[in-house]
Amino acid sequence: MEIIDQFLKNENQKKPLSDREIADQLGINREKVTEYRKKHGIPNSRKRLYSRIKTDAFGLMKATPNLSHRELMRQLNENGYQISRQIALSLKNEFLAPKASTEANLENQSQKVESNVFSKLIGYDRSLKIQINQAQAAILYPPKGMHTLLYGESGVGKSQLAESMYAYSLKTENFDSDSPFVAFNCADYADNPQLLLSQLFGYVKGAFTGASQEKDGMIAAADGGILFLDEVHRLPSEGQEILFTILDKNTYRKLGETHSERKVNIMIIAATTENLESSLLKTFRRRIPMVIELPPLQKRTLRERYQLIRQFFKEESTKINKDIDVEKSTIKMLMTYDCPGNIGQLRSDIQVACARALLTSMINKKSQIHVQPSDVANHVKIGILDKNLHDTKLLKYTSQSFHFTLNEDTPSAAVETGNRYEISDWIYRFIEERSSTLESNGLTAQEINAVLSRELEQRFEDLSTTPNTPSITKTELKNLVGAKIASLLDTCQSVAQSYFPDLENSFYFTLGIHISAAYERLVQGKEIYNPHLKKVKTEYRDEFKVAKILGEIIQKELDIILPEDEIGFIAMYLKTFSTQSARTLSRVSVVILTHGKVGKSIAEVVNKLLSTDHAIGIEMSLTESPQIALEKTIKKIREIENGKGIALLVDMGSLVIFGDLITKELGIPVRVVNRVDTLMALEAVRRAILTESNLDEVVEGLADAKVPALSMKKSISRNNLPKAIVSICMTGEGAAKKIENFVNEVVKRLNHSISVFSIGMISMAGIDFEIQKIAKNFDILAFVGTINPEYETIPYISIESLYNNDGLTKLEGILKQVQNETVLSDILDDRLIQFDCMYHDKNEAIEDMVSQLEALGYVDRNFLLSVYRRESITPTFFKGNIAMPHGLPAHVNHPVIAIARLKRDILWDGKNKVDMIFLIAYKNNSKKYFKNFYRILLNQSVIKAIKSAENPASMKDLILENCEPNQ
Repeated sequence: MEIIDQFLKNENQKKPLSDREIADQLGINREKVTEYRKKHGIPNSRKRLYSRIKTDAFGLMKATPNLSHRELMRQLNENGYQISRQIALSLKNEFLAPKASTEANLENQSQKVESNVFSKLIGYDRSLKIQINQAQAAILYPPKGMHTLLYGESGVGKSQLAESMYAYSLKTENFDSDSPFVAFNCADYADNPQLLLSQLFGYVKGAFTGASQEKDGMIAAADGGILFLDEVHRLPSEGQEILFTILDKNTYRKLGETHSERKVNIMIIAATTENLESSLLKTFRRRIPMVIELPPLQKRTLRERYQLIRQFFKEESTKINKDIDVEKSTIKMLMTYDCPGNIGQLRSDIQVACARALLTSMINKKSQIHVQPSDVANHVKIGILDKNLHDTKLLKYTSQSFHFTLNEDTPSAAVETGNRYEISDWIYRFIEERSSTLESNGLTAQEINAVLSRELEQRFEDLSTTPNTPSITKTELKNLVGAKIASLLDTCQSVAQSYFPDLENSFYFTLGIHISAAYERLVQGKEIYNPHLKKVKTEYRDEFKVAKILGEIIQKELDIILPEDEIGFIAMYLKTFSTQSARTLSRVSVVILTHGKVGKSIAEVVNKLLSTDHAIGIEMSLTESPQIALEKTIKKIREIENGKGIALLVDMGSLVIFGDLITKELGIPVRVVNRVDTLMALEAVRRAILTESNLDEVVEGLADAKVPALSMKKSISRNNLPKAIVSICMTGEGAAKKIENFVNEVVKRLNHSISVFSIGMISMAGIDFEIQKIAKNFDILAFVGTINPEYETIPYISIESLYNNDGLTKLEGILKQVQNETVLSDILDDRLIQFDCMYHDKNEAIEDMVSQLEALGYVDRNFLLSVYRRESITPTFFKGNIAMPHGLPAHVNHPVIAIARLKRDILWDGKNKVDMIFLIAYKNNSKKYFKNFYRILLNQSVIKAIKSAENPASMKDLILENCEPNQ
């Protein structure tokens, strides 16, 4: 192999070629190049490059001994290399320590580079430490790595770990620097095993109908590198069995091959979300020795979740090309809510929040992107209500707002690539382009917001329910379904487009695969059943007529008889891929929703009188829950609404509040009319069918026509009964209960005497009835929740605003108006009442308690020093084995008392021991609080009771019970 030797001698030493590149240029097998190089002791391309870099680097440093590593990096890169600052630093250290072994330094550098591959993953040194050690061991196992199975829930980061393993492999002797990485998602082809196997293994000519020429598969493409099989549980049994020969002997056969075997040299990394025992063949599992299980998000540390959130906001900042401000209450929501889709869903929820914030900034013509609690999805808000939001560990990460900038460096997040939660930057392009179009069409900011919100919600829903399907060409489809079906597809598409000119190209491919499957089913004598046939025949009449014509073509070409159910499927495809309906003129939709059968009867009469089908009647039986009625209404409105909103005519009860619920759910503007009869419906439809009318004109026109419309504000008289707050949620009593628990936490901090009740908006008895029941026994101070019940005498606080100062300030102001309020409660924070603390000495106690005050924003960082200075003057020991340390008011942001009951005594002033500490943070104008508190401490019986309290809540109650009102 003198030709290889000659080639290596003449290569560009600053850009040495890999074994694959040499083999390609010489037209020989790469293994021959590798074998020759190792036999003659020739280093690989990476080591040859490093040797050349070192020679030049040492020459530069000999000429300029004081050359900094940054300048060294710059000069080397100017000479044609591409090195990092770390490599330059390593070279400089090696130059300054000439006795060190060159090989040891090289190995050390290699390890640094390899380590850096994984250190970019968030949690590499904590939650993922064991998994990364396993991954490294798998890659380093000779001769070509150890086959590995990654296991974990959807969204935990299996794909990202596989890619990191590949990056790591390129730095090792087991793989070349140009070894390939081929990812294959078995789920993309799971419904068609033949296509899956042909894509994976390749096929020979004649292997199946349409296989007119030989084709390589993914395994051939991955030769010499790593094949990543995502969702491997979707690989059929025969596919798993075919892999046995690769796992055992590094050989395989293409589809259609019976005798010859092909050599392949690959490492397989497979990933699955399913139970290993039930989803994979035992014989397949035994052949993959390394199994790495990745933890779900709930088992990751708070620090890592915080880093993930920062990383995802950084990514969105880059996509939008703008800085992003995120409120601390938004951070708190994202840090605590249940996230079943793990890291992938966390990223998706952050993208949705950023998209909504971007939309708001564009509509309001603001350059700054500001992500508020109202921008996050409802499931995020509701999902945190039963969490401990005052955990001191959590407060460490959520005590302030953050500004995410374009140039901020953060680690990489381990997330699934291509998983169902992933949203690319199309969302921002869509918002910008669509907003600009709507604005140019003369829509107001409010109208643009309504339209875009609705369209975004639908797209987000589509992303979470529609699987990614492979994009194939007509030639590839022909290879799959055969020439006969492919030829009739052209005819079918031509005929269909003559009726539906805007038919999308996707119709061709979808129909082709569907006909192929239907043909096989009919040939095998299996039944075809379409559960939607009745609806298709009545609601898709035009599409059904054209489907019959296409059916005749298919029957003639394939010599089969298509049942009517199959014609229905073809009609559904025509409906799905035709945009003809989008060209119809937009009108305000009229929906009549009543108890009993009145609604449909009124709609039929109105439609007959006006020769239209514009009125839609929906009935609610007297025994049917409002939740079911709401779901039916939302489903129907989703089908019929075409751009101008809904006039919803209802008869009574809880149906009145459906308008807000539907708008929240669909983003569609809805106006409710709290009365319905035939005359009103006739007038509403007569106005709505005029294309020039808008929603407000239709509803307000009913009032002009002396037909009274909703909505009048309701009221409740205030009284001197016990006080209460009512929590309300649009999704039902369960979620309302979560809001109640959350509000209870807030109320306890502000006023312990207020009752909190929860009502689900879909309560069987109706919202107004439930509120009136509570009002008989309580004076309702406020409503808190996700929707406003609209009582003009009672304020409403949204759940979003509770997470920021606006809502809390409003609630605090309401509570402070309650008669006989105990002001001392203002300086008692549940988060700062601790039981059974283990402190070794006085300093440890002070530092820990002050750090909690600082984390919650009560004091600044100089407060601790002022406490120590005060203690150095006179130790703050108090009768009853109590200590009351305090600092200067200048360093206090808000007055508060932190309380710690000790598990064992500590020495306070050299002779006196304490078992309870009250750390005081006061301002100059807060004497009214502490005067009352000192009075309590003088009462030894009260002190004894406080020390014996069973829990922090009872201790707080004892303190408040013994203080004087209004002091």
